[in-house]
Amino acid sequence: MSKTGSVFSMGSGGTTYQHHVQAAYLLVMILRIEMPLVAKDKICEVAFQTTSRGYATDDLMVMVDLGNSETQKILGQEPVKIFI
Repeated sequence: MSKTGSVFSMGSGGTTYQHHVQAAYLLVMILRIEMPLVAKDKICEVAFQTTSRGYATDDLMVMVDLGNSETQKILGQEPVKIFI
């Protein structure tokens, strides 16, 4: 097995895609527009790299305001490519 790392094995294989998804949620929050998964509700917080908050899924956290002082978290992880 090669000791040389590839772009995917070193952790940046889905970086561009990840940034597009994160930017989309951030834009939805700023413009207060609807988006799949949060069509009726409003995004009130978008956070990145949330391991310091205790989540194993650290790439994206979206907090959705459901109204009546209720919130829901959507956690996201960039897709992982597995080579066999």
